[in-house]
Amino acid sequence: MSVDQDLVGEVDAPDPVAEHYRRVVRAITSLPELAMRRAKLDEGIRSLEADVAVWFMDQLVRGALWGREAEMDAMLTCAAWLVGLREHDEYETLQEYYLAAHESDRKAVLFLLRDLPAHRAMGENARLPEVRMPIGREVTLGERRQLAAGPDRRFLERLIYESSPLVIEKVLANPHIRLQDVLVIAARRPTKSELLREVMKSDQWFREMRVREALVQNPYIPTGFALKMMPTLHVDVLRKLRFATDLHAMIQEFASLLVELREQRTAPWGY
Repeated sequence: MSVDQDLVGEVDAPDPVAEHYRRVVRAITSLPELAMRRAKLDEGIRSLEADVAVWFMDQLVRGALWGREAEMDAMLTCAAWLVGLREHDEYETLQEYYLAAHESDRKAVLFLLRDLPAHRAMGENARLPEVRMPIGREVTLGERRQLAAGPDRRFLERLIYESSPLVIEKVLANPHIRLQDVLVIAARRPTKSELLREVMKSDQWFREMRVREALVQNPYIPTGFALKMMPTLHVDVLRKLRFATDLHAMIQEFASLLVELREQRTAPWGY
């Protein structure tokens, strides 16, 4: 799949930068696995100075909003990559990009790089309901993890309501799990942010649009993670998010910006 020529052909970026962008996006779309795509994007962005790196991210956001398939794939990869940077506590890298985006007034990238807590959180002593298994006795954490990796739907249909991230991790990796099961985990309220993070860490389910939509619209997800996923959502969902009063105000603001960029189809493309 090739990158649309008019996306970067109109920019004032130096030719080597524009060509690097094209080359990385083409390479990403040629790879089958999200982990491989993240590695290629990581290599491609880390080789750039911070100001060029944020230009690169800005291009991806705008290209994805315009519905360009290559950029949509690459933007999804970028969202997963940014989530990974935050999960691995690469604060210095994120701060460097944030400062560069601030200096160049790249508003969309600033939203991507913000690190904000969840709009809602369970109380310190609050607990999710205990899952009752159809066994007739107490089931240990180790046993629940084992059942979460098995094929029996009787157990899986209950384990999607588990409160342990270790069990949810096994559930999400189970080949017998279904999209609707994952949507239950992603949309559940109240919930713990640790459980939602397990969904984001699953490459298979992170690629599902409906799963990302459910995550972004869940007020218990860390807002910083929701912001990183928003450019990968359909514009109709973004329009609704502008008025989502049960979510963090920053999500409403970013949704308004993304809709504006999508509808105006104008942008300072230059580097």
